[in-house]
Amino acid sequence: MQIQSIRTEAEYGAAVARITELMGSAPVTEASDELEALVTIVDAYEFEHFPINEPDPETLRRFEMEQQGIFE
Repeated sequence: MQIQSIRTEAEYGAAVARITELMGSAPVTEASDELEALVTIVDAYEFEHFPINEPDPETLRRFEMEQQGIFE
């Protein structure tokens, strides 16, 4: 198992594909160790390249009301 940081979108895609292959691996195996490492570096890549901004309070309030079936 050779794990390295993700530098390009192609490497990101390959890592996500490999995670898909490894899903469901038996615990405490080389495959599960690889899965855990890949998830960690993919998470770091996504945090840097695909940030999720906090919603403004008004948008959040409207969303919560819609989810509860309350409309203004």
